[in-house]
Amino acid sequence: MDSRVHRLAKAFWRGSYERSAPLGNQIFDADHMMSLMQGIMNGIAREGNAVVVGRGAPYLLRENPDVFHVFLYAPGVEKIRRLVNEGHAQSEAEDLVDSVDRERIAYIKHYFNADWPTRCLYHMMINTAVGNEIVISTILETMRTLERAPVSPQLPTCANE
Repeated sequence: MDSRVHRLAKAFWRGSYERSAPLGNQIFDADHMMSLMQGIMNGIAREGNAVVVGRGAPYLLRENPDVFHVFLYAPGVEKIRRLVNEGHAQSEAEDLVDSVDRERIAYIKHYFNADWPTRCLYHMMINTAVGNEIVISTILETMRTLERAPVSPQLPTCANE
């Protein structure tokens, strides 16, 4: 999401004479990015056979019956351990985990007026602390099982929609 300062500046800019500047209303900000993301996600969904990580995909593609939604999560201590293994200091890793989760919560609340994660949008949720190979095989096996199902299971409509 854009910073508060950027959003304030944008509000002033939209209401000012400079609005007729060569950029017009095509300033690239988080709102414009979301509009582009919707188009990109719809295109990806039409083409099929793709993996989309994050970017609000379960919200943007929730009406598409051919999409399989998986939420991957890890306990905070696991996220911190991974970041420390990548070379981050312990305190930096802790701050990063907290700030990324706060930003995700704010992003989803701002653009989709929903709580993160909105569990009813996912076919499955997996704790990645079990290991990458187990996560991958679980996802693939579940997808294969659903493909063989006589009727494709639809996700229930979320109560708050």
